Amino acid sequence: LVPSCLILGILLWHFAQKQYLLYNLLRFDPLEESRIDTKILFTHEDITNIWLLGDSRIAQWDTDSFSSLNANIVNLGVDGQTTSQVLNRFRNALNYGKPQWLFLEAGINELKIIGLKKDLGQKIVNGCSENIYLIIDLCLQNSINVICINIFPTGKIELLRRLLWNSSVDSSINE
Repeated sequence: LVPSCLILGILLWHFAQKQYLLYNLLRFDPLEESRIDTKILFTHEDITNIWLLGDSRIAQWDTDSFSSLNANIVNLGVDGQTTSQVLNRFRNALNYGKPQWLFLEAGINELKIIGLKKDLGQKIVNGCSENIYLIIDLCLQNSINVICINIFPTGKIELLRRLLWNSSVDSSINE
C-alpha cells in the first residue's frame, strides 16, 4: 500500500507541476503567438492566400487536402484557445499579411467553462458570439472572404470530464 501511495503522490506532483507551468506560460504569452511563425503570414500576390483560424478543431485540419487549389494555406489553429484569444491573434496577424479567404472555427473552449460555472452561461455565450462577429467584421473591413464553421456538438465525454460537465454546455453550443 505504501509504494502505491508513493507512486500516486509522485504522479500527482508531476501533474501539478506541469499544470502550474502551463498556467504560467499562458500568462507569459496569453495569445500563444510564439507558436506561430509570423513569416508564414506574408501573403503572396500571385496565388490565393487562405488562413485557417481558430482552436484545436481547425488546428487538426489537414492542409494537404487543399493542395489542388494552388494556394498558400496557413493554419493558425491553436488548441485550447478561446474566441477572445483567436480574435486578438487575428488582429495581430493582419499586421503581417492579409488572406483572401479565412476559415474560422472557434468557440468550444469557453463554452466548456459552463460545465464548471453554470451561472456564467449566458455571459460566456454572448462573449463568444460577440468575438466571432468581431472577427467577421474585421474580415469585411479588410475585404477578406470568411467562412464561419459552426461549433460542432461534443462527442462522447470521457469519464473524468463528466465530473465537470453538464448538459447546458451542449445547449450553449446550439445558441
